[in-house]
Amino acid sequence: MLSLRRPVRLSRDASGTLVLDDDLRVLRVVDGADRVLEVVAQLGGTADGEDLVRRLVRTPEDLPEVAGGVAQLILDDVLVPTGATGRAARTVVLTVVGDVDTTAVARALAADGADVVGEGVPGASLAVVICHDHLDERLVEALQQHRERGLAVLLVRTGVTRCWVGPLLPPAPDTGAGGPDESGGGPSTGGPASTGVCPACLDQQLRRNGDGPRPAAVDGAVVVPAGGQGSARRATAAAVAAVVDALLDDGPGVRSTWAAQVREYRLHDLDVVRHPVAGCAQVARPAGADDAAGGSDAFLERVAPLVSALTGVLAPVTVRRASGGQVLAETSHPVRRRDSAAPDGLGWERAPAWGCRESATDARAAAVGEALERYCVSWHGDEPHERASAAELAERGESFLRPQDLLLFGEGQRAAGAAGDGEPVPDELPAGLRTDVSPLVSAVTGERWWVPSAAVHFGHPDLAAARCCRPDSNGCAVGPTRPAAVLAGLLELVERDAVALWWWPRALRPGVDLDVLGPAGARRAREAFARQDRDVWLLDLTTDLAVPVVVAVSCRSDGTDVVCGFGASVDLASAARRAVQECGQVLACLEFGVVGGPAEGWARRSVHDEPYVLPDPTRPSTGLADAAPGRAGERTGDRGLDAEADLAEALSRLAGRGVDVLVQDLTRPEVGVPAVRVVAPGLRPWHRRLAPGRLVLAEEAANPWPPPV
Repeated sequence: MLSLRRPVRLSRDASGTLVLDDDLRVLRVVDGADRVLEVVAQLGGTADGEDLVRRLVRTPEDLPEVAGGVAQLILDDVLVPTGATGRAARTVVLTVVGDVDTTAVARALAADGADVVGEGVPGASLAVVICHDHLDERLVEALQQHRERGLAVLLVRTGVTRCWVGPLLPPAPDTGAGGPDESGGGPSTGGPASTGVCPACLDQQLRRNGDGPRPAAVDGAVVVPAGGQGSARRATAAAVAAVVDALLDDGPGVRSTWAAQVREYRLHDLDVVRHPVAGCAQVARPAGADDAAGGSDAFLERVAPLVSALTGVLAPVTVRRASGGQVLAETSHPVRRRDSAAPDGLGWERAPAWGCRESATDARAAAVGEALERYCVSWHGDEPHERASAAELAERGESFLRPQDLLLFGEGQRAAGAAGDGEPVPDELPAGLRTDVSPLVSAVTGERWWVPSAAVHFGHPDLAAARCCRPDSNGCAVGPTRPAAVLAGLLELVERDAVALWWWPRALRPGVDLDVLGPAGARRAREAFARQDRDVWLLDLTTDLAVPVVVAVSCRSDGTDVVCGFGASVDLASAARRAVQECGQVLACLEFGVVGGPAEGWARRSVHDEPYVLPDPTRPSTGLADAAPGRAGERTGDRGLDAEADLAEALSRLAGRGVDVLVQDLTRPEVGVPAVRVVAPGLRPWHRRLAPGRLVLAEEAANPWPPPV
């Protein structure tokens, strides 16, 4: 490769001789060098040998003249060899977005031998865009303009105490027909796209994750005092110059590395995640086509490209081992919330997600799964939906699920405006209100239903519909396969229905032998809770649905500090194992102070005040021989393979009690992991909701079990 040393102006004098003017000198170019220089200038200041030969050599006799012209221009310090044969062109375009002092950066670049020029000057191969705020609305346009000029673009955000350098955005290649290819990949030849991120994707993910880490401070004051801020800026400028120097040298792998990372100087590196967003021309992973069997390791490997603190769906997962031996994993994710400060009343904020298991791998997978389901249930705007009212759907003969059919508040609760525990009651949805509606499909009959999008998505923008809805994550799940995700969501609904029918009537339930976990599992559970000076026991919450539900209850040796964990599965042993895991997670979260409110209030309870948390002394404990038939002995150990058979079994049991199961596909193309919301009309949430049905009957009954239906 050959590049112009610096930007030049070309003209011809009266005799037709080519004249070069580069502000430092005027040079007359002759003897074949003029033809070479004109071609290099036409190509934007950079050309490779093949281009020159193809354009200038028509016969073998032309070759010596062209070679001599190239050599003369190198000797005259007009052209500089680049790429594998020499040092890269040192011209850098420096662009500022926002109120940023770039004096220190410009000086550092010049000290490293780079020629810093303004926009539109030919001969550069790299643009450096410096901003003070990643969320500046002018940033995307600045990045894209440079890419369309054929420049790679290095994004830099400067601050006094921190400096973020990267990512490197590739030039927008010419497709040969329709202009630049917005995919960030190569020309449209049918080959794979580049791994570089495009400005639109980067901007969307930055906005979802906020403005990144805040400057370090002590008692609200910036760590670096005013007298030392000049030195701090020079230090960060030197770091930027070092990166630019490496990119200009263009060594093997340098540019591909910087295309995939942000380096936060003085702290740590942050990966850049490339996952397309709505409206982006980059090729997205097809929704619903990513089923893949496998355990926790395989699941974590699939979602690894989504992990980045700055641009990812998931923040890096951290793990801690609790005193009981359980591993608590924690991550965070963007979730859509109502925000009065945002222009449209909506915004993205980060929310935590946890997972607790015996192994770090399983704990990580549990935390990641919870985070992804909350991200997928947020409203993005590109989900399948229509605009219609309940009345219009009825005229079309379509089935419609009203928000009140999901929330199940009783008439008395609606009249009072509250559920009795302080929970406000939403308005009823007017039949004529036109709003976005989302499709669900019955897993039992295949029938299509519609539900207001505001009832099943966080942060839907329709405020009128939102007054009538209260979306939550109940029944939402992700999994390695779609059946695994549907099963997980369905079991959560069954579990919470059983908890409501136990908790609110204060119903005594039979115990479950801890040995249902198996000899080794029971021993580990006893030892884990004993290390925390706690007892643990199990209760059978299984209802008329015949899907085993178990609660693990733990307290101090004096009966105080009660905590619970719940689990459901098609077999009793798996339900018990999940309940013990969740109980351990609650204890670990309390130990590390990562949850508060309800969990802490629950922990203040005592078995002396809440006798229904103890096994019913009038009934024998449930063991494996007494449990509903399951598949415990047939399991393969592969969640994806087991899930399909388990789901069929669970659907069969619910269908036998007249319960329909509706599924909404939440799978997002940038995530690529199956995600669903499962709705089972009539099953109770674990809140006290008194619409006619299961909970009312259970509360009114004198504790026979199962409750009359």
